[in-house]
Amino acid sequence: MKVWVFSIGESTTELCCELMERYGFEVVLLQDATTLWSKLKRFYTEALASEGDMFMRIDADIIPNSNVKVVNGHNSRYPFWQCSAGFDWYKQDRGPISIHYMNRAAIGLCLKDIDKAEHESRPETFVWRLTKLNPYTHIDWTLNRGLHGYGQIDQRERIKNLKDERHQAYDWELVEAIEAL
Repeated sequence: MKVWVFSIGESTTELCCELMERYGFEVVLLQDATTLWSKLKRFYTEALASEGDMFMRIDADIIPNSNVKVVNGHNSRYPFWQCSAGFDWYKQDRGPISIHYMNRAAIGLCLKDIDKAEHESRPETFVWRLTKLNPYTHIDWTLNRGLHGYGQIDQRERIKNLKDERHQAYDWELVEAIEAL
């Protein structure tokens, strides 16, 4: 399966790519300063131009584990989009993390409407919630597939600002106290 790794230069980018290759994936690294929206549009376009029915994307600030090899509930007759669960370093809890499995049908639906999400702060969430796609989306809570956010001290202020913009509250003092050990 082909996987697109979305990076803005996170310190875990190389490790993420190495692990995905070790787990048997063909890695396409999208590492530049473009927006998430731009990377999503490129991913959808490139995936549809590729062979195969299932595709994957992962953010480079995730350290994946071998459970990324397991895709649960795939039925190629319908659009399919599965988001993974894992440990979120910022939340200090389990939650959805940006490891996404999508079949060709789901990607086609996303590409049709991605332009509508260009100015959204969360373009992927925008397409996830589309009524023509949302009945076919789900989070797989049966496995942890990685660790999100660990080792991103150099990105901390950007991340804090992003989380504040999205009205997501985190206990940054706890995170920073653990990192200072």
